[in-house]
Amino acid sequence: SQGLNDFRDFLDWILTTLEIAKTRPEINWLFKAHPCDDWYAKINGQRLSDLVAEIDQPHIRLADKNWNGSDLMRSLDGIVTCHGTIGIEATSQSIPVLVPYTGWYGHAGFVSCAKSREDYINRLQTSWWQKQDLNVNREKAELFAGWVFCVPEWYANCVFPDDSRQ
Repeated sequence: SQGLNDFRDFLDWILTTLEIAKTRPEINWLFKAHPCDDWYAKINGQRLSDLVAEIDQPHIRLADKNWNGSDLMRSLDGIVTCHGTIGIEATSQSIPVLVPYTGWYGHAGFVSCAKSREDYINRLQTSWWQKQDLNVNREKAELFAGWVFCVPEWYANCVFPDDSRQ
């Protein structure tokens, strides 16, 4: 629904990212499953934890789902997400973010947004996180978050709950 056109689905995107991670042993890759990973696994039968375990390389690990997200985020040099809210949260903490396509916030200009599958793969093979203006990106992310998540009094009856509640 967000326009993930260059990948078959999220699994294709995750597998592509894992393949690149395997070729970059000089980088420590820490993958964190979506909070609904168990629910998604009922549909496609695969969990991120299983995919990471299959790789079994010392520079690729899985973050425990019980770890504090804020502490974890602040310990990272950069974050890759498909279109998760972590992209907004991390950027507002001056942490660079890479997304594989525009999604629902790439147009706002605060994340490094790949133009195609090939561009995404190429960016993963560079030090993309070092080429960011973190102050400008943070300001844009904060403005975007204000427009999207803040609920003025006159808007109080139009709140959509998180999709994880189903």
